[in-house]
This record gives sequence, C-alpha cells and structure tokens, in this order.
Amino acid sequence: MQLQTTVLQATVYRIYQQRALRLLLHLCFWLFMLAVKNYMASITFNVYNGLPTTTLFKINLYSTALLAAFYYTLVYGLYPHAIRAKSMVGSLFGLIMLFILYTVADGYIEAALLRNCTDCMALIERNNPNYHKFLQQQLSNVVFKRFMSLGLPLGIIFMLGMPISIKVGLAALRNAYANAELIKEKAKLELDFLKAQFNPHFLFNSLNNIYGLILRGNIAQSASVIAHLSAFLRYTTYEANNEWMPVAEETKLIANYIELEKIRLNHTKVSVEVTIENPSVQLPSLLLMPLVENAFKHTEDVPGAFVHFVIHVSDKQLYFMEENTIGDSEENKYGGLGLQHLRKRLAFFYPNKHQYELDEQANSYRVTLICKL
Repeated sequence: MQLQTTVLQATVYRIYQQRALRLLLHLCFWLFMLAVKNYMASITFNVYNGLPTTTLFKINLYSTALLAAFYYTLVYGLYPHAIRAKSMVGSLFGLIMLFILYTVADGYIEAALLRNCTDCMALIERNNPNYHKFLQQQLSNVVFKRFMSLGLPLGIIFMLGMPISIKVGLAALRNAYANAELIKEKAKLELDFLKAQFNPHFLFNSLNNIYGLILRGNIAQSASVIAHLSAFLRYTTYEANNEWMPVAEETKLIANYIELEKIRLNHTKVSVEVTIENPSVQLPSLLLMPLVENAFKHTEDVPGAFVHFVIHVSDKQLYFMEENTIGDSEENKYGGLGLQHLRKRLAFFYPNKHQYELDEQANSYRVTLICKL
C-alpha cells in the first residue's frame, strides 16, 4: 500500500512539474473527446444522422474546441477570479455570460457549416423537417431557445464533468501530499530546533556565561538569566509541539532567546520594538525563530555591530523586520535549512497572503516579513 501511494504521489508531482507532459495529456484528452463525439454522432439517431463524414467531423471538431475554450475559461479564468473576489453574484453573472457566449458561438458555427452545405440542408429537411425550420430562424432566436431549454447548458455540464473531476481529484491529491510533506518537514524542523537548544555547545555557553556572572558577583543578573534559560527550554520542549500559539507567548520566547544571546555580546547593540494590539492573536509556533537565530548567528561582535528587531501585530497583520550588521566571511552568508523551512511554512500557513523580502547590503542585512492574519 505504501509503495502504491509513493508511485501515485510521484506520478502526480511529475504531471504538475513538467509543463510539456501536462500539455500533452490535455491534448490527448481533447482528442479523445473529439473521437467519442464523432463516433457517437455517427452511430446514434440524431439531427446529424446521415450527414457527410467531412461535415460531421467539422461540426464535432469545432464543438470540441468550443468546449475546451469553455473549460479553460471556467477553470483558469472565472473560478480563480471568483475565489479572489469572493462574490457569489459576480461569479454567477460571469458563469451565465460564459454559457451565453458558448451558446452563441456554437449556434453560429453549426448554422454556418450546415447552411453552406446544400446536401446537408436537403438531408436534414427530408429526415428532420422541424430541425430544418429551426435552423432557418435568426441566430438570436436559435441561441435564445437553446439556452432557455437548458439542453445545451446541461450538455456542457455533463461533458465537462469528467475533466473537471479529474482536475479536482489531482489537485486534491497534490494538496494532500503537499500538506503531508509540509507537516513532516514542520515536525522535523521543530525537532531539529529542539535538539539545537539541547546542543551541548549551546548549553555550555549559556551555563558558562551564568557561571561568569556569578563569579563577578552579579547574583541578580545570574538569577534572571537562569530564569530566561529555563523559560526558553520549557517552551521549546513542551509548548512548541502545538501548531499555533498566541503571539504574546511567541514574543516571550524571542525575548528570552535575545536575553540569552546578549550575555555573550560585548560590542553589539541589540534593540527590540514590540507592539501587540491583541495578545491572543495566533501565530504558527516558532515561525519567527529562524530569522531571530540567523540575526545573531551572522552578526560579528565587533565595535559598531547591531541587531535590530521590529515586531508589530494587529488583528489583521503581522509585521516583522530584522536588520543586522554582517561580516565578510563565508560563515556570514545567509541561507540554510531554517530559512528554507520558513518559506515552506509561510506558503502553507499564509498562501498568497504574505510578503517576504530580503535586502543585503555590503555591511548589513535586512529581512521584512508581512503576513495577513
């Protein structure tokens, strides 16, 4: 079962990642639809029964092309616009207009093909006189009767049921696989982050700094640092397992981390501006920590160095800005798995609702993150 799932997942990803393959599959599908329509029209009793093969093929070819145009306009034009606009009235109006345009084009093409074929009209008049009279009417009457009878709209819905079902099914599979992968990556990120906090080097530095404070007689500061370290480890051990956390708790975590980092700094100036309008606003847990970690990781503790954070959270928006000085060594080049995971989490939690901008200068680095909540 696992092997079947893996094969299906790989197939879905391959279809979506290779544009040429997708185009080929689409072309094959519409050719299949054309073949089916042409075959059914030639073996069943209908108004086209007995028409020359060439004329019948032309009618089905244009009909299939119109159907494809209707499908792509609906799926890639009208539907995405309706999702963005969130307007039922506008979407319904657009759908009705699309049906009308399809009906006009289909009626015009059919009438043009048949009226230009004298033998076809004579055959239809002999076999189906009522339809012959119908074709003699003005195009506006033909379109109106076809649309109001609901025969053509229902036929479109029936014929497009299969391609729409295939697209929806593949999209659902792709989203399910993407969500599953993101959940796995998120879990790995949190686990890696948790392990980093227990890394002997991290704990050694923190405890060594506390020891130095005690030797210098800074008992109060030592106690404060121990409290920050305890709160930080407790949060990353227990609370970070939750998918969402109140922004107040997330900013406390960041504050504790900053206080622990500041102990080892001699020259770097650290400043933080935090404005929270609603402390209960939820954020994905540990969302901002990779940015905070990188700020200190890539800042050399030299005269003139600085790290500056701005966090502003309202009911509708998260604004995060971080700027720090950087050195010239390769170790100070930004990147790594942490930021890769961050981009994937942003795409998952805030699809099309976030801005992530990087600005690297000769001696400074700035990252700006804006999320619509």
